[in-house]
Amino acid sequence: MILTWTVLLAADDPRIGTWKSPVLWTTLALVGVMLVGALLIAVVSRWRKRSKEGRPGTGDQLSTFRSLYDRGELTREEYERIRGKLGSKLRQEMNVSPPAHPEPPVKTDPSAQTAPPAASPPNPPEPPSHDQPTV
Repeated sequence: MILTWTVLLAADDPRIGTWKSPVLWTTLALVGVMLVGALLIAVVSRWRKRSKEGRPGTGDQLSTFRSLYDRGELTREEYERIRGKLGSKLRQEMNVSPPAHPEPPVKTDPSAQTAPPAASPPNPPEPPSHDQPTV
Protein backbone atom coordinates (compact mmCIF):
# COMPACT_ATOMS: atom_id res chain seq x y z
CA MET A 1 0.00 0.00 0.00
CA ILE A 2 2.81 2.40 0.87
CA LEU A 3 4.59 1.53 -2.35
CA THR A 4 1.47 2.40 -4.36
CA TRP A 5 1.20 5.86 -2.75
CA THR A 6 4.89 6.41 -3.30
CA VAL A 7 4.46 5.62 -6.98
CA LEU A 8 1.43 7.93 -7.15
CA LEU A 9 3.27 10.84 -5.60
CA ALA A 10 6.47 10.25 -7.52
CA ALA A 11 4.70 9.97 -10.88
CA ASP A 12 4.21 13.72 -11.04
CA ASP A 13 7.71 14.54 -9.82
CA PRO A 14 9.74 15.76 -12.83
CA ARG A 15 13.01 14.63 -11.23
CA ILE A 16 11.95 10.95 -11.21
CA GLY A 17 10.46 10.94 -14.67
CA THR A 18 7.26 9.74 -16.21
CA TRP A 19 8.24 6.07 -16.54
CA LYS A 20 6.40 5.12 -13.31
CA SER A 21 3.02 6.33 -14.56
CA PRO A 22 2.42 3.26 -16.81
CA VAL A 23 3.35 0.98 -13.91
CA LEU A 24 0.72 2.66 -11.76
CA TRP A 25 -2.05 2.31 -14.33
CA THR A 26 -1.10 -1.28 -15.11
CA THR A 27 -1.16 -2.14 -11.41
CA LEU A 28 -4.53 -0.48 -10.90
CA ALA A 29 -5.96 -2.28 -13.94
CA LEU A 30 -4.63 -5.62 -12.66
CA VAL A 31 -6.13 -5.05 -9.21
CA GLY A 32 -9.48 -4.12 -10.79
CA VAL A 33 -9.51 -7.26 -12.95
CA MET A 34 -8.69 -9.39 -9.90
CA LEU A 35 -11.53 -7.82 -7.89
CA VAL A 36 -14.03 -8.38 -10.71
CA GLY A 37 -12.84 -12.00 -11.06
CA ALA A 38 -13.20 -12.63 -7.32
CA LEU A 39 -16.70 -11.16 -7.38
CA LEU A 40 -17.66 -13.32 -10.35
CA ILE A 41 -16.34 -16.47 -8.64
CA ALA A 42 -18.30 -15.66 -5.47
CA VAL A 43 -21.54 -15.12 -7.40
CA VAL A 44 -21.16 -18.37 -9.38
CA SER A 45 -20.30 -20.32 -6.23
CA ARG A 46 -23.38 -19.02 -4.41
CA TRP A 47 -25.57 -19.81 -7.44
CA ARG A 48 -24.26 -23.42 -7.63
CA LYS A 49 -24.86 -24.02 -3.91
CA ARG A 50 -28.39 -22.70 -4.16
CA SER A 51 -29.22 -24.84 -7.21
CA LYS A 52 -27.94 -28.02 -5.51
CA GLU A 53 -30.00 -27.47 -2.36
CA GLY A 54 -33.32 -27.30 -4.19
CA ARG A 55 -32.89 -30.53 -6.17
CA PRO A 56 -33.34 -33.88 -4.38
CA GLY A 57 -30.76 -36.58 -5.00
CA THR A 58 -31.40 -39.85 -6.79
CA GLY A 59 -31.52 -41.78 -3.51
CA ASP A 60 -34.11 -39.36 -2.14
CA GLN A 61 -36.24 -39.76 -5.26
CA LEU A 62 -36.02 -43.54 -5.02
CA SER A 63 -37.15 -43.53 -1.38
CA THR A 64 -40.03 -41.19 -2.27
CA PHE A 65 -41.23 -43.53 -5.01
CA ARG A 66 -40.86 -46.50 -2.63
CA SER A 67 -43.13 -44.81 -0.10
CA LEU A 68 -45.66 -44.08 -2.87
CA TYR A 69 -45.57 -47.76 -3.82
CA ASP A 70 -46.01 -48.84 -0.18
CA ARG A 71 -49.07 -46.59 0.15
CA GLY A 72 -50.55 -48.11 -3.00
CA GLU A 73 -50.32 -45.00 -5.17
CA LEU A 74 -48.02 -46.76 -7.66
CA THR A 75 -48.49 -50.19 -9.22
CA ARG A 76 -45.76 -52.82 -9.06
CA GLU A 77 -44.94 -52.37 -12.75
CA GLU A 78 -44.65 -48.59 -12.44
CA TYR A 79 -42.41 -48.90 -9.39
CA GLU A 80 -40.16 -51.49 -11.05
CA ARG A 81 -39.78 -49.30 -14.14
CA ILE A 82 -38.91 -46.23 -12.03
CA ARG A 83 -36.57 -48.27 -9.84
CA GLY A 84 -34.75 -49.56 -12.91
CA LYS A 85 -34.18 -46.07 -14.28
CA LEU A 86 -33.20 -44.49 -10.98
CA GLY A 87 -31.10 -47.51 -10.01
CA SER A 88 -28.94 -47.19 -13.11
CA LYS A 89 -28.62 -43.44 -12.53
CA LEU A 90 -27.65 -44.04 -8.89
CA ARG A 91 -25.01 -46.60 -9.92
CA GLN A 92 -23.57 -44.05 -12.36
CA GLU A 93 -23.43 -41.38 -9.65
CA MET A 94 -21.74 -43.77 -7.23
CA ASN A 95 -19.52 -45.26 -9.98
CA VAL A 96 -20.64 -48.83 -9.23
CA SER A 97 -20.91 -51.56 -11.83
CA PRO A 98 -24.34 -53.17 -12.37
CA PRO A 99 -25.00 -56.51 -10.66
CA ALA A 100 -23.92 -59.61 -12.60
CA HIS A 101 -27.23 -61.43 -12.06
CA PRO A 102 -30.13 -59.03 -11.69
CA GLU A 103 -32.78 -60.14 -9.23
CA PRO A 104 -36.05 -61.19 -10.81
CA PRO A 105 -38.97 -59.14 -9.55
CA VAL A 106 -40.78 -60.84 -6.70
CA LYS A 107 -44.46 -61.13 -7.46
CA THR A 108 -46.50 -61.36 -4.34
CA ASP A 109 -50.25 -61.48 -4.14
CA PRO A 110 -51.42 -60.10 -0.79
CA SER A 111 -54.76 -61.94 -1.08
CA ALA A 112 -53.14 -65.36 -1.41
CA GLN A 113 -51.75 -66.31 1.97
CA THR A 114 -50.16 -69.74 2.10
CA ALA A 115 -49.53 -71.66 5.26
CA PRO A 116 -45.91 -72.46 6.07
CA PRO A 117 -44.92 -76.06 5.35
CA ALA A 118 -45.45 -78.41 8.27
CA ALA A 119 -42.31 -79.45 10.06
CA SER A 120 -41.40 -83.07 9.54
CA PRO A 121 -41.07 -85.20 12.67
CA PRO A 122 -37.50 -85.78 13.85
CA ASN A 123 -35.78 -89.01 12.89
CA PRO A 124 -35.78 -91.65 15.65
CA PRO A 125 -32.41 -92.30 17.29
CA GLU A 126 -30.44 -95.24 15.95
CA PRO A 127 -30.00 -98.19 18.29
CA PRO A 128 -26.43 -98.78 19.49
CA SER A 129 -24.51 -101.40 17.55
CA HIS A 130 -23.34 -104.52 19.42
CA ASP A 131 -20.07 -104.77 17.52
CA GLN A 132 -18.40 -102.01 19.44
CA PRO A 133 -17.49 -102.46 23.09
CA THR A 134 -19.18 -100.08 25.47
CA VAL A 135 -17.11 -98.10 27.86
